[in-house]
Amino acid sequence: MAENEQNLSASTIRIALVPDNKADSATPQMATRRPTAVPTIKKKPPADEASGYRNLLESIYDGVLIADQGGAIIDGNSRALHMFSSERSVLCRSNITDWIHGADAALVAKIRVNISNRKYTLIETYCNRSDQTLFPVEIAVNEIDLAGQKMMCFFIRDISTRKHTEQKLREYDQHRTQFISNVSHELRVPLTSMIYAITNMLNGVAGELSPEGVRYLRSLEAGGKRMLMTINGILDMTGLENNMLSLNKKKVPLASFVRSSLILLALRAEQQEITFKENISNCSSFVECDPEKMERVLMNIADNAIKFTPPGGTVEVTAQAASDGQGLITVEDNGIGIPSADLPRVSTRYFRGGTHAHGSGLGLSISKEIVELHQGRLTIESPPAGKEKGTRVTIALPAAASPLVLIVDDNEEIRKMLTTILQASGYRTLTASSAEEALLSLSNNPVELIILDLLLPTLNGFQLANILRQNTAWHSLPVIAITGMSIESEQKHILDQYNVPLLSKPFRKEELTDRIEKIFLPTGE
Repeated sequence: MAENEQNLSASTIRIALVPDNKADSATPQMATRRPTAVPTIKKKPPADEASGYRNLLESIYDGVLIADQGGAIIDGNSRALHMFSSERSVLCRSNITDWIHGADAALVAKIRVNISNRKYTLIETYCNRSDQTLFPVEIAVNEIDLAGQKMMCFFIRDISTRKHTEQKLREYDQHRTQFISNVSHELRVPLTSMIYAITNMLNGVAGELSPEGVRYLRSLEAGGKRMLMTINGILDMTGLENNMLSLNKKKVPLASFVRSSLILLALRAEQQEITFKENISNCSSFVECDPEKMERVLMNIADNAIKFTPPGGTVEVTAQAASDGQGLITVEDNGIGIPSADLPRVSTRYFRGGTHAHGSGLGLSISKEIVELHQGRLTIESPPAGKEKGTRVTIALPAAASPLVLIVDDNEEIRKMLTTILQASGYRTLTASSAEEALLSLSNNPVELIILDLLLPTLNGFQLANILRQNTAWHSLPVIAITGMSIESEQKHILDQYNVPLLSKPFRKEELTDRIEKIFLPTGE
């Protein structure tokens, strides 16, 4: 591709201004390099001094152009002549703006202002050759005193090779990312199918299994899910690298989230003769997170705890609300711990420390990045404060307001019972004794779930459900129906069309909470 066919959007002049006495602490990378110094030339310099000036000018690696205050070029070195494919006589009859693509008198004026304010100018742009082709450059501008006259000195560096290399690296990175994505998806699809088949077999689809068969299938299920977690972690890493990892945040009950995420790992701990404890029963907090991605984070951390804890050890998971309102998940073990020298680097990518290195070195680093993407934090202590060994990993996630549940039932005792159950699980509640009262509450409150009795005075539950599904503001609002009457197939079909699950009275507390958890804690894969 010819130079002048390149994308000229990069030719926009970008100027980085850095005070002379603060150059070393400047943020822009280019701004940390000081312009090459050119000695001051006194009036009527002796021949040997003029020769030294010329020799110095010619020895500079960059192209150098010297111009007056209006930008008219009066001198340059051979490197500049070569860059611009120009004769000295042509170059010295031109203005600096003739060679800097997109430059005009305003740029020259800006440079003069910078110099008067004791600042130098750095420009990244394209320059014009005499044959009208373009090449990318970095230009540093400073002031020089020649024979008592203040001149502007332009140090021009051709960065064509660097730009070419950067482009090749970008192309390589794109190909690598695409390859990883393709391979990961090729592995993910059949693995998901195998896990699905194993789960169905454990659920009795293929008939009754022997205890030994169940044990083998449980092992296969755990291994398959662990492998799937690794593949998803690789996909997450690719998304993080390209700033393309998006979060599908939901309001989830913290305790239920932790319990459901770690079921398989608890079984694995038991198989390895490790005590697995959960301290989550008193936690009624809600957090805002992407359940699928945070489940992988939690499984990864708990998996590490089990991996580095010997038989007879303990892994303990705690869920609680912090004093600042955040939701905290803590995974603590009494295993071999992390060497103190490795602790600062253990959450960086590809780091595998100590004498017990396992895996790719990506798990903790990706977990930390995902937690931080949630505006949370992940901290690691090894050993935990007050302990002689082991590791404690703490995840802090932004808290969410408890969901507001509207209970619609004309029986006061039922309303009280449901209110007690829901509030004990951390939910906020409103009550209504009729469909009309329920519609009024919906209009005035941000309700997130309705528990609806089908037998109501005037408008019944079926009619209220129909009103909700026809209203654009409420059509996707989750509803759980409860009833003590027998439901005909046609009525059940209507509820299914409305996506309304049904509980028959009397029901157990666990049945209701399980139904609610399926709404606020959807399954990941």
